[in-house]
Amino acid sequence: MSDTILRYVPGDASWQSSPENATKAVSLLETIVPGADEVRSGFEDEVRLYDPGEN
Repeated sequence: MSDTILRYVPGDASWQSSPENATKAVSLLETIVPGADEVRSGFEDEVRLYDPGEN
């Protein structure tokens, strides 16, 4: 079984949302995808490259 992971990565690598806005976004996404196993926000201390996988 495969997982679907949606990541929002801003175009400006040094920009981060405020924690308050991230919490609001998580609440909104939880209402849009009520069957999701997990909806969370996270912050990185450095620029990170993500492998997009096969899709």
